[in-house]
Amino acid sequence: MKKFIISMVAGVAILTSGIVNAGTRAAFRVINESSETVVRIHVAPPSASRYGSTDLLGRSSLTPGYNIMVDPGLTADSNNECILDVIAIGAEGSKWEKRFDVCVEPSWTLIGGKRKTIQ
Repeated sequence: MKKFIISMVAGVAILTSGIVNAGTRAAFRVINESSETVVRIHVAPPSASRYGSTDLLGRSSLTPGYNIMVDPGLTADSNNECILDVIAIGAEGSKWEKRFDVCVEPSWTLIGGKRKTIQ
């Protein structure tokens, strides 16, 4: 009986922590399935006229076949929405742009790119 209660309490704690944390941060995963290395990622709220100057990759880059979690440091608004305009820029000049609610759709897969895959 004691084991069951401890297990039940631990299970509730895990579920509760997921509910409390869900949708509060605007962090999202960028998955690079393109043929080009991504060298910059910028975000902006939909109301902005241009993207922010902060590169979310910093000194890193995102090579094809890899993914990275980026956190623009934003939290959900009063409607529990995390809508962002996002741009990813490739080393060969490709640009991917998307507007999405990262609290609902926590990942973005990049495909295509200018660089041809060499076999």
